[in-house]
Amino acid sequence: MSVETMSRRISIIEQTWKEAPQAGRVEYVEELAAISTGLMSVTGPEAERAEWLSRRVNRVVRNIGTAAG
Repeated sequence: MSVETMSRRISIIEQTWKEAPQAGRVEYVEELAAISTGLMSVTGPEAERAEWLSRRVNRVVRNIGTAAG
């Protein structure tokens, strides 16, 4: 998956997780974990953007976790 595709998916999750039922939120967290793993393997000119997106993923996961209780 390209960095651009991962970025778009993070944006969709970030915008929709609040409306998702608890089970859906768990699936989002699992998907974000997979995206994070993919971002860690990015090298070259996209590496800096991938690092920034990794921080964004962590923030979204924290927000979902905080809302879960």
